[in-house]
Amino acid sequence: LVLTKNKKDVRLYINRIIQFSSIDEYRYHETLGMLPMQNARYKKNVLILGGGEGLLAREVLKFPQVETVTIIDLDEEVFKLARENIHLKTLNNGALLNPKVTTIAQDAMTFLIESENLYDVIIADLPDPSNDALARLYSTSFYTLVQNHLTPSGIFATQAASPFHTRNAFWCIKETIAASGFENLYPFHTYVPSFGDWGFVIATNVKITPSDYEPILTTRYLSADLVKKMFFFPKDITHPGNLNVNKLDQPNLLHYFLADWEEFSKEVKN
Repeated sequence: LVLTKNKKDVRLYINRIIQFSSIDEYRYHETLGMLPMQNARYKKNVLILGGGEGLLAREVLKFPQVETVTIIDLDEEVFKLARENIHLKTLNNGALLNPKVTTIAQDAMTFLIESENLYDVIIADLPDPSNDALARLYSTSFYTLVQNHLTPSGIFATQAASPFHTRNAFWCIKETIAASGFENLYPFHTYVPSFGDWGFVIATNVKITPSDYEPILTTRYLSADLVKKMFFFPKDITHPGNLNVNKLDQPNLLHYFLADWEEFSKEVKN
């Protein structure tokens, strides 16, 4: 874990990969947090998979209906940093010190297998599927577990990598969520300067209209006009077709992700 500060820019790196920049992280976390929360019929109990630095919890806790937030992150040291480091604690508004919040240092899939709790909203803020261990957290088996832990009107949302840099991987995630049994899927994307064009998916078994957004809370980034545009995909990042879903015994997503990055790297070098 490496936390850096350059003037007003605080950044967290895990295994040399940037997790956020304080300059623009609110774009990512408002998008991933507020859209599913605002569209959820009930918001009493929320589960966050990943997000141990507390920035997503900060957005979730803005909704007064929230009674419990459970955060599952693999590394206890991330939780410790989020609670004790003055820069990170200031950035997350002390989210991990909030009495509504419970933190559990555990693998997300193991937690879902062992837990019997149901949640109104589940949000996955997990690392990109860059290896076998991470790709399984984007599998049909994983999303089936997620669905089993949602209340009947519950909402699931996940970060889904970049539809620009990793186009096949993004749409593979969407297709995999659909194959796990969710009835309604809503892929969308927005621009985060530190990461580029970034993708997300909301999935439910009830009909919602997340593109029809009117802010009910103060935001730094989201607006009605902006959110409507998030659900439009230009031709160069639309679904490429003919994608296989990601399974535990067939990690197709990992192959798409690595191939997409290799192709993008070649184009950058050229």
